[in-house]
This record gives sequence, structure tokens and C-alpha cells, in this order.
Amino acid sequence: MSAQGNDDGPDRGPASDTDEAILLQWTVHLWRQAPARGLAVAAVAALAAAMGWWSFQSPLFVLLGPVLVCTATAEFLFPAHYRLTARHAFAAYGAARLEIEWDRVNRVLISEECVRLSPFGRPNRLEAFRGVQLRFCDAETRRAAMAIVRERARGLQDHA
Repeated sequence: MSAQGNDDGPDRGPASDTDEAILLQWTVHLWRQAPARGLAVAAVAALAAAMGWWSFQSPLFVLLGPVLVCTATAEFLFPAHYRLTARHAFAAYGAARLEIEWDRVNRVLISEECVRLSPFGRPNRLEAFRGVQLRFCDAETRRAAMAIVRERARGLQDHA
């Protein structure tokens, strides 16, 4: 829930010479915001392991159930790292690595808890699977990120 690199605020420093300049980066850990939900996920993972044993009596299925639960809830369980650069927006959590270049952003959907950068110009059923969703750790990070999004992305619209 703190900005990457320090706990005081977003890190706005440039990257190394081989990387492009990082305009803003931060980390959000949803589990820390709602630890009771983390216990619920752990209970479901344990139930999946028990069901794997009960149904198949196989250690493979005892492991497979919790792995599938953890994969499905990776954005909640693992810290999400966000980075905005001059060229693209990037989000990473668990094994997922999501990236969209600014010139491919055709619509920006703003809600209370996040901002979605979509490659689609109008609502589409695939929107949940494409683009990048940005969550924020604090109001300062949200303001800084929204300033970058407004500057770099076209198609900005409020959508609660």
C-alpha cells in the first residue's frame, strides 16, 4: 500500500539508462486493506484441497484446487505493482503482467476504486479481459496518476 521505493509517497525518479523514464510507480496490496477477505480466500483454498482429496484421493488434486483458487484471486492475494512511463501503463500481480501503450488507450473509465485504460472505443464484452486497471494506494498517488492519464490518454470519460 505504499509507493514503491519508499513509504512516503510515489516514486517519480527516472529509470536506468537502458529503460525509459518512469513517470510514476506504486504498489497496492488489497489483502492488507481487507484481511478478513484473505481469511475467506484461505478457507476456500483449504476447502478446494479437501474436495480434491475427497473426490479423487490424489495429491495432485489436493494441490491443484488451492493453486486454482490462488490464481483466480491473485490480484487480491499478491501485491500489485503499477508503473506509468512516457510510453505505456503497466500493472503486475502474481504471474500476470498487463501493459498498454498510451496511443492504444481509446477509453478511460474512472470509478471510485480504480481507473481502467481500455483499448476499445466503446463498451465491449471483452473489456474485462483487455487493457489495464489501475488501483491506488492513497489520494496523492491517485492525483498524480490521473494527471499523467489525462495528459497521455485520449478518450477520457467518467464512468462510475
